[in-house]
Amino acid sequence: MALAMPPPPPIRCNVTACVLTNSYGLWNDRRECAVAKVIYPKTEQEIIKAVANANHNNLKMKVVSGFSRRSSS
Repeated sequence: MALAMPPPPPIRCNVTACVLTNSYGLWNDRRECAVAKVIYPKTEQEIIKAVANANHNNLKMKVVSGFSRRSSS
């Protein structure tokens, strides 16, 4: 029996930097992107605030979601 596994998390961080990967090829290339800042909003209001802040400061932004690793038993 083969089990399908989701790809690794799209954001990987170490002590010096974070990298965003393009697991499903949704962007034009599959290159990794260096990420200056990562936030994990818990509410819709926090998402809106983060996007508004990026827009106000003319920052580039990508919004990504994680993958569920729940097993179906």
